[in-house]
Amino acid sequence: MKLLLAAIAASTFACAGSAVAGTTSVTVSTSKGNAAHWTVYEVSQGNIVHAAPTYIGTSGSISKVAIPFTDNDGYYYAQTKFNIPKGAVKITLAIAGLYADDRTVVELNGKVIGATGINAPGTGAMTFSDGGANNAYNFTTANGAKINHVTSGFVPGDNYLKVIVNNTGLGISGAPVPPLILLNQTSFGMSARVLYTIPSKVEQNKALTASLR
Repeated sequence: MKLLLAAIAASTFACAGSAVAGTTSVTVSTSKGNAAHWTVYEVSQGNIVHAAPTYIGTSGSISKVAIPFTDNDGYYYAQTKFNIPKGAVKITLAIAGLYADDRTVVELNGKVIGATGINAPGTGAMTFSDGGANNAYNFTTANGAKINHVTSGFVPGDNYLKVIVNNTGLGISGAPVPPLILLNQTSFGMSARVLYTIPSKVEQNKALTASLR
């Protein structure tokens, strides 16, 4: 029976893909070299439009990007993705810094993992859809600060980070307003890293054999 289980384990993991055993680090940030990996979305004249953000420099140690639209109404979101191979373990998303002008809520695969903005932490308000309600919301992290490691909510394959941003002119308070040129710009920034481990074939076979006993 043990030989049969080992054979099943070996044949199963032989088809699991070509991921190399070991620990891998993936950078997720708005730095000049990574800004193009993000896409910004907003509603313009009733239609969703999208484009790459514009890199505009740094705030402290965090690289910032601005929206590429002039007709934005104060609500927009940006999205990027990273891949987690099948079989990966010990997956962690470490956000070293998160910045927003004026406020943001970040989601991993649709689940909120952080919120910050000017004058955070504290209670303000947040609009989660274009023209939607502006309800009270608790922002838990100071603007530009790190967020505790995220260790759940990942899926094999593509994982999506969504940064929902409101421009208010009042930090975490107030309602979304158009970003007036030269007077009230809006931007966001993130510095993060994804870590995951691919077990060796020996470790994979041991784990599967143990699970089949």
